Amino acid sequence: MNPQIKHRYTGAVLFEGEAGMTTRAILEKATTAKANLYGANLSGANLYRANLSGANLRGADLSKADLSGANLYGANLIGANLCGANLSGADLSGANLSGADLYGASLGGTFGKLIAGKPFFQCGPIGSRSDCLQSFITDKGIVIKAGCFTGFIDDFVAAVEKTHGDSDHGKEYAMAVLMIEAHAAIWGAKT
Repeated sequence: MNPQIKHRYTGAVLFEGEAGMTTRAILEKATTAKANLYGANLSGANLYRANLSGANLRGADLSKADLSGANLYGANLIGANLCGANLSGADLSGANLSGADLYGASLGGTFGKLIAGKPFFQCGPIGSRSDCLQSFITDKGIVIKAGCFTGFIDDFVAAVEKTHGDSDHGKEYAMAVLMIEAHAAIWGAKT
């Protein structure tokens, strides 16, 4: 029997791979084929550095999955379960995480685990690269990802001041930081 990706509730086969394929290989092939993986059961899957750009993983169970270094650019993760997933180094730029459960997802040892009701906030395109700016509420503080920068909010503010000062980009980033801090305050983070 060929390996399959099944729906998390109905057990229906969403995509079938070839003999000997890993879950990661099947998922990448399904993504390339633009397969609808709505509700896929991928709990605990090893998807390290998988290319899932644009994947339709709406309602998928990715709890405790290893998504470290994965490319989730533009992925549809509406209502997905990412509880306890490893998101260290994952690219979530442009991903739709509306209603996704991110509680306990890890950004790695330095940055901690996601907490709060809505631990992810994204805005963009913004700044000198016209890229998405992402923020995460973690047990260690607010973490920012913007371009090649990943770090805590105070370090981001210092880097913006040093690089952009009072330029239009600096002002734009400063306004984004105010929104991020307001979001974190509403959802119970310690800044």
